[in-house]
Amino acid sequence: MTEQTTPAHASAGPAITKACEAELQAERTTEASLQSRALNVITSSGGFVTLALALVAAITGRKDYTVPGTARIFIGAGLACFVAAAVLALITLQVRRQEVLTIETLEKWTSEDAWGSPSEVAQRVIAASTIPLIKDTRKLNGVRAKHLQRAIVAELSAIALLALGIVSVLIEG
Repeated sequence: MTEQTTPAHASAGPAITKACEAELQAERTTEASLQSRALNVITSSGGFVTLALALVAAITGRKDYTVPGTARIFIGAGLACFVAAAVLALITLQVRRQEVLTIETLEKWTSEDAWGSPSEVAQRVIAASTIPLIKDTRKLNGVRAKHLQRAIVAELSAIALLALGIVSVLIEG
């Protein structure tokens, strides 16, 4: 008579731990992307403001020229929108307190008792400790994304307003 054995099933722990780590990495990648985009908004807003001011200086440099009132309104509003875009982008970049693994947690993980625990226990503890990090990072990324969206809308509005100001100058004067 032969003895039947059931096949050993691998623990799901490694897969769960890997998934949690991948999710945390994805959120950190999103965070870096949002910050990079915010820097682009600041840079482009600064460039457009410089260009707009140079254009205004060139136009108003003539002694006999007066900028039409409509153009002044559009150009002024456009510049204000560029400033708003830059401020919103800076808010996106603002350092915020994030959930992190505490020194106490790390010390517990490296204690003699924890070190000798089965790997399944360690994987569960590590996976469980990444969940608050993922949750916190995801929440902050949502806030950053909203500020960045507003910054982009402000920048697009500024471009449109400056274009209207330039058209106004060309038509009126």
